[in-house]
Amino acid sequence: MFAVEKINYCAGSSFVTGDAIAGALIEYARWVTALQETARVWVPLRRPDGSVGRIRILLSRVTQLSSEVLPESSGDLHDDDFLDEMRRRTRLLASPPTPQPESPESPEEILLSLDY
Repeated sequence: MFAVEKINYCAGSSFVTGDAIAGALIEYARWVTALQETARVWVPLRRPDGSVGRIRILLSRVTQLSSEVLPESSGDLHDDDFLDEMRRRTRLLASPPTPQPESPESPEEILLSLDY
């Protein structure tokens, strides 16, 4: 059985989501804050009536998140698209692409670009 987690953030606000979503969000937030970046994220949540919704969170160097596994589970909330996006964004922050140097011009290109 999957766990459901409550995410606590900012000044006492919280929401309930699936454990994989909570883990991916916290890992992404860790990289955002470590690199002093800012990001907005729409996070899937489970409302008190059991329906599914989304909450927009701003992550920055001052964001504080914690998660708590809830003892009662009303069914795990899973969102593959959200998880894929969080993993992609986390990879980009953890291992940014290395800029490739421009290839040097060939001798012919240099000669053609000179004005005589």
